Amino acid sequence: MQLLQLKASSLIFVDVRDLTLIVSGKTRHRRKALGFDGMRFKWDRDRQKWYGPLTLRNLEALDRWPEAELSPEARLAKVTLKDTREAKIPEAELMEACDSIEQVSWKIIFFGQGKGRD
Repeated sequence: MQLLQLKASSLIFVDVRDLTLIVSGKTRHRRKALGFDGMRFKWDRDRQKWYGPLTLRNLEALDRWPEAELSPEARLAKVTLKDTREAKIPEAELMEACDSIEQVSWKIIFFGQGKGRD
């Protein structure tokens, strides 16, 4: 069994569910970057979590934060979206056709295969 190595100061956790990024933990000092002025995430007061669009730009920004830890699903999404960019598949077109990040992975394998579109 492989144990996950968390960053020493992981206070913010990033997860993916149904093409949505979920950010939880101690996010108070990052609320401006997450909210309307930044990544345009929405705050759910009942669940105490941020919900926002799954984009490569958002994942890369969250991964750069020293206090944030990406879940394995979020890391898979980041790699998958990078593959999408390299295969020159429009990200918006891909997201419209898929309901989950697993479907995105399969669609890239099936259509992209690392070859650019003309």
